[in-house]
Amino acid sequence: MCGTRRWPITEGSLKNGGWAAADKETLIQPKYPNIVCWAMVAGLPTSKTGAAIRIQAPIAAANLIALMEGKEPAESTMGTPRARS
Repeated sequence: MCGTRRWPITEGSLKNGGWAAADKETLIQPKYPNIVCWAMVAGLPTSKTGAAIRIQAPIAAANLIALMEGKEPAESTMGTPRARS
């Protein structure tokens, strides 16, 4: 976190470390569904390395594009398209 400012997207069990909350499958911020969190800012149970980012980048991009087009995010870090609920 920068100084003492609190950011509304940093919540949950990792909030004290300043990580942004994100769904571990879609990388979408749960409270603000128009925000995609990945790589070094996401409070995910993954490493913050190039290997993790290489997997997350195309998923984050595809889901962000889906959101911008008014569609449900379909890509998942679990390796399969996300099931529609």
